Amino acid sequence: MNGCDHRPLQLDLPEAIRTAQKLYPDFEFVHSNFNDYLTSLKRVSQGQLSSVKGEFRSQRTDGCGTI
Repeated sequence: MNGCDHRPLQLDLPEAIRTAQKLYPDFEFVHSNFNDYLTSLKRVSQGQLSSVKGEFRSQRTDGCGTI
């Protein structure tokens, strides 16, 4: 996501994607949207995703320690 409640929009995102592609040619960088991202994630994960419910208000639940 580009920008959120605590980060401003990255206005040079197309340039950043081009730079990343040059630095990491074995990867494909795609400027997409949230719905397409979720669709792709579900497809490649083959149902191996887990769910976390509730508020993420500590290091245990902020995503870093969530497995």
